[in-house]
Amino acid sequence: MHDQDAYVVDQNKLGSFSKIGYEAPNSKYFTYTSTLEGETEGTSATWTATPGTKGPNCNSAWTVTSTSDGEKATHTPKAGCEAMTPNFSNIGGTGS
Repeated sequence: MHDQDAYVVDQNKLGSFSKIGYEAPNSKYFTYTSTLEGETEGTSATWTATPGTKGPNCNSAWTVTSTSDGEKATHTPKAGCEAMTPNFSNIGGTGS
């Protein structure tokens, strides 16, 4: 989330993976996606980590929904398999 925070400070909006310089790992454990794709920017985005073929047996994905007012970003995490990652809900809780 730090790269997204830095992008908001510089560009006054949220950026896609490509815009912020993030390369999602290629993994059989998780598939990483964002609602902002390609070279897009916006004021809201959701990043998702969906369990893959070798990942944990979970019925829901891990998500972080980000919003920006043009000056800072606020991140709201939601854990899939919360017992597995109890600290996930602390990601980005204070904004940028």
